[in-house]
Amino acid sequence: MLEAAQPGEKRLDVPWIDVSSLGRDRRDRGPQPAWIDQPPRRRTDRPFRQAGGGKHFPTVVHRAYVTRMAEEMGRERLEELLAALAERLDGDWLLLGGALVALWLEPRRVTEDIDLVSLDGLPEQRFQLMEFAAAAGLSIEAVNSAADYFVRRVPGWQQEIELFRTGPRARIYRPTPTLFLLVKIGRLSDQDLGDCLALIARARRDHLPIDSDRVVAAMNALPPIGEPAALRRQAALRQELAPGNSPRPPKSL
Repeated sequence: MLEAAQPGEKRLDVPWIDVSSLGRDRRDRGPQPAWIDQPPRRRTDRPFRQAGGGKHFPTVVHRAYVTRMAEEMGRERLEELLAALAERLDGDWLLLGGALVALWLEPRRVTEDIDLVSLDGLPEQRFQLMEFAAAAGLSIEAVNSAADYFVRRVPGWQQEIELFRTGPRARIYRPTPTLFLLVKIGRLSDQDLGDCLALIARARRDHLPIDSDRVVAAMNALPPIGEPAALRRQAALRQELAPGNSPRPPKSL
């Protein structure tokens, strides 16, 4: 229910509000009914706002949302957190993003969040992540399931995952190199390109297969972009995936 305007305040139907009166002591604006529809007077011999000047005002209805500062996490911290996640979570999960890069591809990589997607898609599992973040002293945003949207847009993504970590009741998967690239190419920032190149180098070293034709076809199907830097990043990735440079599937034993 809306309350009547307080003495000295502007009503909501007035098209402007002079906020200079906020925080003043009530003694500066006596409760005179004739002033209700008049702009509050302002004294020029005092600061705009006095500390504690609003102590007579009603309690604020909405409390500001406060969150922890983002923590920059390196490989050692991520190993510790992923081991704890595997111990506490239930069900099947998919690890993506910078955390996966640091743990699998490039040990110097750092990140501010852990992209972990529930393969079952259950709301209670997402809540498990938030509970874990709070218990571990992280911000809620440090455990992120938003990558779910990008993964599920890839046809056949369920066949493009491999086991990465296990726990008592949880299994944490990683994407295959092909799925990793298919998820990255939509944005392909400078950091994404660096992650893709690290992935390709690892695939060459470990003889991991990449469906380069599929990745290039997906890049060609993306909406046109006019930003020169983005075009250069796409060209660099295409060059790395060219037939002469593409890693080959391992030979049958």
